[in-house]
Amino acid sequence: AKSTKSFRIVSDDLSHDSAHSCLALGKVKEWVDDNLSVYSKVTYVNDGAASHFKNRYQLLEFGKSDCPNTHWMFSATGHGKNACDVLEDSSSIIPHYLVRNNLRTNPESAIRAGRDFVTVLSEKLKGVHPISLKEKKWLPSVS
Repeated sequence: AKSTKSFRIVSDDLSHDSAHSCLALGKVKEWVDDNLSVYSKVTYVNDGAASHFKNRYQLLEFGKSDCPNTHWMFSATGHGKNACDVLEDSSSIIPHYLVRNNLRTNPESAIRAGRDFVTVLSEKLKGVHPISLKEKKWLPSVS
């Protein structure tokens, strides 16, 4: 059966730089390899953030794809205003779930970090697989 998988990368790291993007895509690839036995097409969708993606490190990682039918789509940042924001309008739905959870639970069970977000909200986010970047790994420099 044909299906689409969407991912949301969650991290407590506030420096969303090129290394962060490479690690995030690595985590998605790891999930796909572990959970999908066969896939015929991979499409990366980027809604802007040129500093994250349009650089030589990211292009090198993108070129390592095992899937011959791999595409990379760029668009302007839309935050719910364009075709790239198809994750149930994740820019508004995900914060809604987070706030609702924290208002309905005791302080000890509140979502306070990226790993809590993934643990608590994984079941509630239909069609989106949240993946936590637990730590920033060292990436070798590319010259």
